[in-house]
Parts: sequence; C-alpha cells; structure tokens
Amino acid sequence: MNGWFANWGKWILHSQLIITIAGTASAQDNWSLKNEKNGIKVYNASTDSSKFKLIKVDCIVEGTIGKLVGIMEDIPHHKTWVYATKKSSLIKRIGPGDMIYYAETALPWPMNNRDAVIHMTLTRDTVKNTLTIATTGKPGLIAENKGLVRVPYLQGTYHVEAITPDKLHIVYTLRVDPGGNTPAWLVNMFSSKGPFETFQSLAEQLKN
Repeated sequence: MNGWFANWGKWILHSQLIITIAGTASAQDNWSLKNEKNGIKVYNASTDSSKFKLIKVDCIVEGTIGKLVGIMEDIPHHKTWVYATKKSSLIKRIGPGDMIYYAETALPWPMNNRDAVIHMTLTRDTVKNTLTIATTGKPGLIAENKGLVRVPYLQGTYHVEAITPDKLHIVYTLRVDPGGNTPAWLVNMFSSKGPFETFQSLAEQLKN
C-alpha cells in the first residue's frame, strides 16, 4: 500500500509539473515585471487559456531547504506569512511530504472570502540540493461552506535551489481562478500584491 501511495504521489506531481511548465512556457515571452523590491521580483503574463493572469515570483532569500520544508508543512501557521490567509488547517496527511489542507483567504467587503482545498506535495533532491513543491486545488473534496466562495482552480509550483549553504533561489508560478463574480480586470490589477507580500513574509520566516 505504501508503494501504491508513493507511485500515485509521483504521478500527481509529474502531471502538475507538466501543466505548470506548459503554462509557463507559453507565457515566457510575455512576462511583465510588476514589482521589484528587497530582491523579490513579481511578474504576470496573459495566457490564452484563462482570463486571469499567470503569476511568477523570482527571488533569492536567506535560509535552508530544511527550514523551508518545516515552514510549508506547518499548515496552521500559514496565516502568519501567506497573504490575507484567515485560517488554515490540515485535512489529511497522505504520507511524507504529501498532504491535503484547507485555507480561507480574507477579502475586503463587499467581496466574499474565498476558501480552497489544496493538495501539496514536497519532493526533495538531496544530491542536487533542490526542492519542488506542487500545490493543486481540490475544490470538490469537502463540502462548501456557507458564505464563502470555493476557489475552483489553483495550480502552483515552487522550484527551489540551494545556491549556497544559507541562500535559496525560489521561482514560483501560479495559475488561479478565484471564482465568484469578481471581474478579472480587478483581480489582475492587484495580482502582484499578494505574491509580493507573501514572499516578503516568507523571507522573514526563513531568517528566524
């Protein structure tokens, strides 16, 4: 059974990477730098497959892969660094580096808060000193909550490389449809704020 879970997890990660890499490749000539500060660069790009823009963050931060893994797997504390997260909780731990969790994101009135069910896998290569974190929305896995809008689509990938013993190069890409009736132009207008704030807070977490 453990072998089945391992193979299933690898297949899911492989599928996620194909989807994310394909989306990134199609947008690579269309990246627009939206914010650059404290070594954090946030880009977005239009794609043919969605009205919502693809997001990319590229940064070099102090820290180690081990510390980053600990931060990512500490689901209840995501609210301390993931932008506008109101609460987060672990639903199920499938195996090492493989879990499903719930997160609620606070939005300003009159918009309803969003919530998401996320499958996260962490794959570490100790020889190459790299880490890949894949996150995929699983909106139908649990019942929807009254008063909240369930995020219908989410696909994110962190590619992490330890470039020195205490510095990480992180490239993060995200495709998301926030759901509801919020206009795409409004979401796209503020698409760089959340990722920038998140990675700025993550950099602080890695230092501590």
